[in-house]
Order: sequence, then structure tokens, then C-alpha cells
Amino acid sequence: MVSIMSKKCLGCGITLQNSNPKELGYTPDLEKDLCMRCFKLKHYGKNINDNIRIDNEKIINSINEKKSFTAFLCDFEEVSDEVINTYKKIKNKKVLVLTKKDLFPKNIDTNKFIGRLKRYYEIDDDIYFISIKKNIDEFSSILKNKQVIICGYTSAGKSSLINKLTDSNIVVNKTKKTTLDTITINKNGYKLLDVPGFIMDNYIDNVYLLKPIRQNIKQVLSSQELEFENLIINSNVDNNICFYIPNSIKIIKRKHKSILNNRINIPNNSDLIIKGLGFINIKNSCILTTNIDNKLLEVRDSLVGSNHE
Repeated sequence: MVSIMSKKCLGCGITLQNSNPKELGYTPDLEKDLCMRCFKLKHYGKNINDNIRIDNEKIINSINEKKSFTAFLCDFEEVSDEVINTYKKIKNKKVLVLTKKDLFPKNIDTNKFIGRLKRYYEIDDDIYFISIKKNIDEFSSILKNKQVIICGYTSAGKSSLINKLTDSNIVVNKTKKTTLDTITINKNGYKLLDVPGFIMDNYIDNVYLLKPIRQNIKQVLSSQELEFENLIINSNVDNNICFYIPNSIKIIKRKHKSILNNRINIPNNSDLIIKGLGFINIKNSCILTTNIDNKLLEVRDSLVGSNHE
């Protein structure tokens, strides 16, 4: 039977239907709140319909058409030109919200980090740095009593934030492309619109999304190389290289022996961003050779300071 209802799935926002199990929004029971895809994501961590295509520009246009105050969430590890360019395409009054503060290295001053980020990326809007697991009263107060769009790149914590503010039960999963259509939640004094997450063009899809970040400093000679997750780097000068990637990732230092075809000029005290994995602070100007594809890399001025403060 084809449903004539317009009830939406509380997980992905797609209109529920009971006519075609192969199409999005399918549920055998229209009284349920989740489609089968979200039910399996929530209870079994199983992703189906992985060939779903997310159109970033379409999402941006939809956000701008709504003309509502917008909170753009971004995992602090994933700040990059690509992410900030997407943020700047949003024309509404907005704030940038860095998430997963609880995973941020404890010995780095977050205010200095935010200040450097604002200067480098030329951002005039307010920036908040939050941990959804902790008190967020200062941030949440700016969202009260008005319609707010919650957007950002996938896995930044959009659904977790909405659940915390409104005591809702939106599906939370580290799998990308969880939210597929706008979900409206009007509860606890908040009117929030959860839109689909943006997808990076190129990124490393890693399994360490919720692992703490710890400074891991390696003093390396030009005759040595570093390997982590089958990624290899070598500096042509002796260098101090500080990793800001999940601390569960093993970093191996050894004699330089690999043939590395990608050469990158690194200025003094720069961050090398590895999309999807984090970033590396490189103290001394060098030519870095690596097996990492250029599409996964960006170089920027350091956001963590000259002495890793």
C-alpha cells in the first residue's frame, strides 16, 4: 500500500513510505518514527543506501533561502580552506561552532587557537568552542526563542547537539550521510532545523573520530621518515614535527627508505592538514616528501602557536 502520509523519519528527515523497501524512507510500519535505514544505523550501526549523493551547493542554497540564524558546526580537527569556504557561502547571520573540545589537547590555550583561526581565515563572526558532553549554557543561550539552522560537515555533532538541547532522539551515528532531509525540532524553547551534513570532496574516512587528540612530538633527522596509518612523510632538514591526530594512531620513526613522489614546500611553523585525520605542526621550513595525495592535504599558518603552547 502506498502511504498518503507526510510523516518524516526522525533520523534522516526523509518522508516515510511503506511501498518500496529499496527506496529511502521505507518502513513496514508507518506508526514507527524511523525508517529501516535509520533503525539499522541506530541499533546495529549498519549503513545501507551508501550510494546516496549529497549536493553541498544545494544544501547551501536551501540554508540561505530560509534566512534564519545559522550555527555551523565543525570538528576542530577538520578546519580547512574547504570547510571555511563552505561556511562563508552562508549569507545568514551565523556563528562558527568548533566541536569536540573534550578531545582537544589540554595544554593548548583554546582562546589563542580561536584567535589565530579568526585571523588566518579572516572570520569576523563569533566562534564558540564546545564539548557537547559538558556544559554549553553560554552557547545554547544564543539559540533560544528563535528559529536556528544547525548545519555543518558530517560527524561534527549536529544531531548530538540537538538531542542535548531538546531531549530529542535523532539518530546519532559516526557514519556520514545520516541526515538526508531537513528535520524540524520545536522543544524546550528551541526551534531547530537540522539539515543534511556537508561532505568533503576528498578525505580519509577513519575509525578514530571520537578518540582524544594528544600532542605527539617527534624530533626527526633528514635521514629519517615517519609512518602512520600507511602514510609516510620525510623532511629534507632536521625538524620537530608535532602530530595532532588521535593518540591511538601509532607513529613509527625509522631510517628513510621509502620512495616518496609528492614534494611540498612547508614554511616555518606551519600546519599540514590531512583531511579526515587531523593536522601536523612542522616547526622548521622544509621540503616535505610524502606518499599522501595532494587532494588530502592543505598547508596553513600554525593555529597552535610557535612553541606548541
